[in-house]
Amino acid sequence: MRKSIAIGLVTFILLIAILFISINTVFFSGTEDLSNVLMGNIISDLISILLCIIIFMVVFLDLRDNRATRIFLLLLFIETVLLFADIHGWVWDGDQTLVTAAIVANIVSYLCVLLLLTFYWALLLELYKPFHKRMAKFTKVIIALAVTDVILIVTNPLTGLFFVIDSNALYVRSDTFLLSLLAPNFIGLIAVYCILKFETKSRRKMVFIGYILFSWIAMFIQLFNYGISLQYVSFMFSFVLMYANIYLDRGTELIFNESRMNEQNAAIMVSQIQPHFLYNSLTSIMNIKGNPPQTRDAIAEFGGYLRANLDSMTTTNPIPVQREIEHVESYIYLRKLKFGDRLNIIYNIEDTSFFLPPETIKTIVSSVIEYNLVRDEQPLTITLSTENTEKYHVVRIYNDSVTPLARGFIRDKNNIEIAAMVNRLNTMVGGTLKNIEDSRGGNTVEIRIPHSSRY
Repeated sequence: MRKSIAIGLVTFILLIAILFISINTVFFSGTEDLSNVLMGNIISDLISILLCIIIFMVVFLDLRDNRATRIFLLLLFIETVLLFADIHGWVWDGDQTLVTAAIVANIVSYLCVLLLLTFYWALLLELYKPFHKRMAKFTKVIIALAVTDVILIVTNPLTGLFFVIDSNALYVRSDTFLLSLLAPNFIGLIAVYCILKFETKSRRKMVFIGYILFSWIAMFIQLFNYGISLQYVSFMFSFVLMYANIYLDRGTELIFNESRMNEQNAAIMVSQIQPHFLYNSLTSIMNIKGNPPQTRDAIAEFGGYLRANLDSMTTTNPIPVQREIEHVESYIYLRKLKFGDRLNIIYNIEDTSFFLPPETIKTIVSSVIEYNLVRDEQPLTITLSTENTEKYHVVRIYNDSVTPLARGFIRDKNNIEIAAMVNRLNTMVGGTLKNIEDSRGGNTVEIRIPHSSRY
């Protein structure tokens, strides 16, 4: 850990040094003769270096130390060196006294582009560890391409394969310049293929492919508009997107960890309640001689209802809809002990082939009853139905209430139970909830669960 911190601090100091040297080169080394386009290139490189340093500092100080993070920081360092070399390549271009320096700056630029793509592959290997064996053959190809390209770049001053510095000390692309694009772009193609094949999260897929895609677009523009520097800055734009993605993923992870902690706390609480003791006690009470049949039935239903409630506190996966319906039946039975014939429910169950989070239907049914004033002159009838459509499993909970508050209870921002239920529905099975009000009275809550749900 201390070694990683030391390396990180040294790297950060080097980045700061690169920034100050670049500023000195741009503003104090006779760049007044450069065209507006070239000055624009240099300023954009300078701004990108500053962004690299900021992201490096934040990621280094804030995120945990792991291999993927270290590779990301290395990519930022390589990008900074690339931008540094690009700035000096533009400034030294045409200076007869700095021909050797210009050659070195351009060689460093070619090497850094190759390294950015090679280490990007290393990052993908780290992120897709379960697929290492399937990616191994690509790794061998990439290593062979990278080694070959490094040799060609380093020997370019002798061969002039990719570029030359002419008699006016100006950078000129060679006739075989396009060969310099083969290795980096082939590595990019392999990376895109593996991202499409192995990445499951659409947002990350877009960000990771964007790293290659933005580079390709910038490269294509530069091929036909020499003098405009876009490709190196495009890498920086991709790093900004990656940085944003890291923090979005981190936020999701924090929410997940909090959820796991809540589940563990619930499990502890349930264990302290001692469910089996409660069930056994209720069974004993129910079997006391002389208990009226209605009391026995009520205790039995209450036991089933209590069991379902406690199970829902510790269950982390969706349950069969039939179990949820049975839970609703127990709940309605107990509520009818109070309301009698003023509360009725009709079941039209056509589809029981799907799963949903526990307490989904029951939460809606209980809210319907809670928001209604059930009385003799205003009884309440709830209709619970399920249906299997072409794309969705559909659950509908209709109530015939004419009370405005009861018809719009889904929109009540103070109803924490409904909000939590909607979140579970969406997170666990990709489900959605829709409230449909009937102008003639009544209200339908419709739940849709896509067939594509993995449960």
